[in-house]
Amino acid sequence: MIKRSEIVKMAREWLEVPYRHQGRNRLGVDCAGPLVHIAREVGLGDKFNDQLIYTTNPETFSLKKQMDSVLERIQPEEIRPGDPLLFKIDVHPQHVAIAVDYYGGGLGMLHCHSKVGKVIEHRLANVWMGRLIQAYKIPGVEEDMP
Repeated sequence: MIKRSEIVKMAREWLEVPYRHQGRNRLGVDCAGPLVHIAREVGLGDKFNDQLIYTTNPETFSLKKQMDSVLERIQPEEIRPGDPLLFKIDVHPQHVAIAVDYYGGGLGMLHCHSKVGKVIEHRLANVWMGRLIQAYKIPGVEEDMP
C-alpha cells in the first residue's frame, strides 16, 4: 500500500524537468509523464496504457476514458494531495496534474506546463478548478495527509 505523502514525493521528483511532447524521462516530459511514472511505481503500470499517439492539442476523450478505467473517480471537494487531476484547456480533457499540499496552506498542483517549459508546482487556483473535468484517487492509497 502506498501513502499519499509518497505519491506527492514522487511527483515532486519531476519538478524542473523540461517540457517535451510525449516525453517520459528526466530529459523531458509532458503533463502525462509524471502520472505515468507514478502509476508504474504503485503497480498500475500494466493497467495504464500509455499511448504515445496524441497531438499537442488532443481532441478526443481517450485520456479521460483511460483514467476512468484505472483510477477511482472522486468529487472536487474530495481532492487531497496525491490525487490525479484532469483538466480541459480548450474544450476537451487534455491536461493532467497531481494535487499536492501547497506550502502556503490548502491544495496545490504539480504539472508540466508547455508554456512555462517545465514541470512546476503552484496553488490550485480557481482558474484551474474552473477547468477541472475530473478528479481521481489512485486505488489503494493510504491516508496520511490532512
